[in-house]
Amino acid sequence: MAYTTVEVGAYVDIQVNNPDWVFPFTFQQDIFGSKTLTVNIKARLVNPDNTILSCIDGSVTIQAPVSQK
Repeated sequence: MAYTTVEVGAYVDIQVNNPDWVFPFTFQQDIFGSKTLTVNIKARLVNPDNTILSCIDGSVTIQAPVSQK
């Protein structure tokens, strides 16, 4: 059985008083065999006055590699 480690990285804006603070966020998951990992993404870039500048909404599916015998 082949294992693969998938790492998904993003920068997450945590609601704090200083809008310039950006915190890195990383998610790591082992997937194997014929398993898949689906990551649903919802993100937005917002001004301090809550004006939305940009939005992302979607999903990414990653398939574990099939081992060759």
